[in-house]
Order: sequence, then structure tokens, then C-alpha cells
Amino acid sequence: MLRYGILLLFAVIFNSVQTGGTKRCTSKSTPIEQTCTFQSDDATITIDGDEEECKKYPTNCCWKNDRCLTIMKSAGKKKESKEKTIFKKPGAARFLPGFQPPIPPICPKKKPTVPLECKYLTPQPYVLDPPVDVPYCVRIPCSDDRKTQAMLDREHFECGSQPGCYFDKELSDFRQAFGPGVLAGVPVCQLAIRNLIFQREAQKSIAMVKKWSPYYTHCLLERYEEEMQEERQGCKFIDVLLVFKILPKMAGWKGINRRQCHLIDGCWKFSKCFYPYELTQDLTVKSGQRFDRHNYEITFGRPKCQEFDTSTPYTTLKSYHDCLIAGCSVDTSISNNYYHYFFELGKDMKTEDLWKYWPKIERGEINTLNFEAAISAYLDPSQIGMQPMSKSPDDQLPPPPPPSGPSDPMFRPPPPAGVFGRPPPAGVFSRPPQAGVFNLPRRPEPVASESISCGPRYINKNSRPCPPPKPSILPTFKHCPYKPVHVPRFDPLKGSFAGCCEVNLCYISRSDIRKMHSGPSRYLTEWSYWTKCTTTCGMGTRTRTRKCIGNDPEKCDKSMLIQREGCELRKCGSWSNWSSWGPPCECGAWRHIAGQTRKRVCFPNGAFCDGEEEESRDCSDVCRFRGG
Repeated sequence: MLRYGILLLFAVIFNSVQTGGTKRCTSKSTPIEQTCTFQSDDATITIDGDEEECKKYPTNCCWKNDRCLTIMKSAGKKKESKEKTIFKKPGAARFLPGFQPPIPPICPKKKPTVPLECKYLTPQPYVLDPPVDVPYCVRIPCSDDRKTQAMLDREHFECGSQPGCYFDKELSDFRQAFGPGVLAGVPVCQLAIRNLIFQREAQKSIAMVKKWSPYYTHCLLERYEEEMQEERQGCKFIDVLLVFKILPKMAGWKGINRRQCHLIDGCWKFSKCFYPYELTQDLTVKSGQRFDRHNYEITFGRPKCQEFDTSTPYTTLKSYHDCLIAGCSVDTSISNNYYHYFFELGKDMKTEDLWKYWPKIERGEINTLNFEAAISAYLDPSQIGMQPMSKSPDDQLPPPPPPSGPSDPMFRPPPPAGVFGRPPPAGVFSRPPQAGVFNLPRRPEPVASESISCGPRYINKNSRPCPPPKPSILPTFKHCPYKPVHVPRFDPLKGSFAGCCEVNLCYISRSDIRKMHSGPSRYLTEWSYWTKCTTTCGMGTRTRTRKCIGNDPEKCDKSMLIQREGCELRKCGSWSNWSSWGPPCECGAWRHIAGQTRKRVCFPNGAFCDGEEEESRDCSDVCRFRGG
């Protein structure tokens, strides 16, 4: 009885200690330096130096030496398993149900729970909304892998576990309700903070805590703000590029500021944002020249690479060269009218000079690299670059009426109907389609045409070379797809649409934004005119060439500089037998001194036969042979 009473008294005393407030660390515990920190309701709570606050969480904290220390969870599991083992041992002391002997809490060793000792409390900035408002049309996915990106576009928390990535909940809600056609191609989980310093420190933090949390973003941005705004080595090389007349690539979007430029890892110079230069082995960057011109492309909202001046043929050709030599892409409407710009450039030349100039254009001897020096031999330097661009009658139509429906500041009215409907008259040069037009023209092969007013000089003394054929413009969608979406009972989209309804003639492909750098590049000129067929009839061959322009042109693929194909002007035929001579000659004193003819026919009809189809002879030779 005495033994049972002592055990019962001990259990009652221990129960009162457990329910009376804060657990205290015993003297047998190992000295602890870790402040009490634990997770509760998706928030991290840290307690240090407040005994009353420490008492409120007895299962997580213990009070010792005027500090609130953490109770290690694993210690509780070990305690439970040990108690069960003791209870099952034969002969061991039994305790009343619900009462266990006290075990001193074991606090963990010093280990950082957040990177760089950052402490965050809710609410915290940059957790749900990014520090930089990237317009929808220039957002890039958080992952290069399509399957991973598809998963991030669905999972909000997985997206937030990637450093610098943000989840657009409003866009996700619209797509779940109305399908993937809402702002098609725009990632729901976007990589907003692309700065290399931020990404480097974030990876270090992940190595410490094993998992990234968006609550760390604000701390890292504050700690490395000055370092991120310092001019990097790649930014200093932009001045070197300008010395060699290589324009850097523009980064960002319309209205970007200095801080936003640094967050997307750009260089802020001349009040604009540019991509830094990256020193590579061959000192060149990837070419942005596109050869799939017949494929469907969305021209709206493409990231601007450089300014493009189309005011005159001279400035258009110069902008064409500057754009491609910097590794950017040129709009299809400019490439398809390549020879028209050269033809317009020579319209003020004399007829004799134009006949010397234009054949060199057809053969590709004069191109966008040397056209300034070549044309100065035929025109006065003061005339070069002064001719305005010719316009077709369609360009002089009145502007279209404003669109019906509610006014939308981001909506651009469609261009005149003449751009999409009837093509411009033959022989009249028209400027490229206006901004806001999908370009799907297929440039016809340049073939010399002949007429009374133009063509070979022997037709007309004052004839001039015929202009290149006009490319056809296919009917395309006229309206910008990047517009705000307003639906009742749905939260409106929070993102920006700045510049998304503009058409940039010199642009950067959206898929290349992540790894884009400034620097010199190489590009290929447009194909020259086809040479004449090697045969006058039957199957022959013809060739056309182009040149590689830029840094180390010998590194260009030689197979892409020449193209051959079969040709057949007409079929080869065969002659029939000659017909009889006629009419008959009259020999004698009163004979007619006349002639005879005979003919033959080339088969099949329309084929080519070498030789003459008709012969003639004098009757005097026939009569002399007869002796008459």
C-alpha cells in the first residue's frame, strides 16, 4: 500500500507540472542556443526573451536561462518508444493510465531555419505579387522542360517553391473556366526575377534549408540590392560594341525602369535596358535570322530588339543590316520586300547607270553590307537616303472607323481594308504592311519580266529594268489577342499589357529571352535571282547564291550559300521531213526568175527544235541545172 501511494502521489505531482504552464529544461539537458522557432498554420513563429509568450506553447518551447528554447520533436518520439519498452518489460513498475514519468526535453543543435538568418512574418511583400510587373506578352516560363512547366502552371505551391517564379491566379482561374485559349502561350507560372545574383544566393539558401519559400524573396532582394545594381562586366562591353557599330539588344518592355531592368538581369544604359555581352569562344552570338517565313507567326507583342526606321529605302536597308548583325530577327514583311527596297533606291538613277546597278543586285554582288559604297558610284551622296518610300493607293485611304463596343485603351483599330484585301497594283511599290498585321506573304522567286516599258533594252531605247514581282499578302487575323479580359464574378487580370499590341519589325523570339545576350552575329543575305537555265530545251539546271555577312563569315555553312534546282524552259522536239519545193520554176525564154521554198514542222507542238523551219532557193539555179 505504501509503495502504491508513493507512486500515485508522484504521478499527481507530475501531472500538475505538465498542465501548469511552460516545460522547463532540466539541469541534465545539454546547453541550448537555438531560439524557439516552429511552424503553425502556414506561418513561422519565433519566440525569444518573452517568458509569458513561451508558456503559451509548452509542446514546442522550453524556458531556460531566461531564454525560450526549442523542443526537438524527435525527442518526443524516442521518449514514447522508450516508455513502451519499459512498460512491456516483465517486472517493471506499472503506472496509472495517462501518466508517464517526466523526461527532460532535448533541444536541437544550432542550425539555420531560414537563409541568411532572414526572419519573416506575415504579411510579407513579394510573396504572391512579383516585384516586377512583366507584361503578359513577354513573360517567360519558369522551366525549360514542357512537362515540368505544365505541372507548375497547375500547382500554385510548386510554382512558389521555385526562386523568382510567380503564379498568376487570375489567369489560372480564367483558363480553368474558359480553356487554354485565354492569352494562349502566356505561362501561368512565370519567371519574374531573373537576376543572376538573386538566383545564385537562392540556390545557396536551398542548399541550407532544402526547400525554397517565397517568403525569402524580400530578404534576399534587400540584402543584395546594391550588388544587383552594380554594373557587371558584360554591361561594360556594350560600349565596346558601339565602337564597332554593333548595336546591343534591347531588353524588357515599353516603360521599363532601372530597378526592373536589374531584376530581369539587364544593363541600364542611356535610359534604356539592354542585354549584357557574353564573351564566347568565337565572339559571336546566336543568329536570330528566321527562314521559316511561310509558317504562321503571331506578330503582336514580340519583344523589341532594336529600333527600325522605314521612312526611306536607305534607312530600311540600314536598319535591316543593323538588326541581323546584332543577332535579332527581322519581320517577314521586310524580308519579302528586300529587292523592292534596292529597286526604290535606284529610281533616281539615269537609265544607263540603272542598267549597270540592277544586274549587280540580281547577282547578289550588291547587298546590305556594301550598298552604301556601291550606290555612291551612281548617285550623288546628297541624294542617298533622301528618297521617301513610295506608297500604293491603298495607303492613302481614310482611316477606318473606331471599333464598335466599349472603348478599350489597349485595343488598336484594324489597319485599312486594302492591306488585307486586294493586292497593290502590279509594278507599284508599296511599303510593308502596317503595324498590327499578321504577315504571311510568300515572296515569289525573282524572275525578270519583259514589257514595252521595262525589260531588255533592245525593246525600247529608254526602257528600264522591270521591278521585282510583288509578294502576295494572305488574309490574316486583324486584331490584337493581348487584351484585358473582363468577366462578371471573376477577378480581373492584374498583369500589364504595355506594348503587347505593337508590332516590332526588329524583334527577339520569346523562346530565346532566357539565354539572350548582346554581341556581334552573322547572317545570310537574301537569295539572288536564278541564273539562266543551262539548256535551251529539255532538263537543265539553274543556281542562285547568297553571301554570309558578319564576324568570321568563313564559319558559315557552305551548303547554305548555294542552291541548285532543275529547270526546263520547253521540251526538245524533232523535225519532220522537208516538204517539196514550190512553186515550180518556169524555165525558158519567158521564164519567171523567182524562188522556191520548203518547210518542215517541229514536233510536238510548242517544243524547241534547233535549226530553221523554212528554206528558200533561186529558180535561176534550178533552170541552169536543167539546161533551160
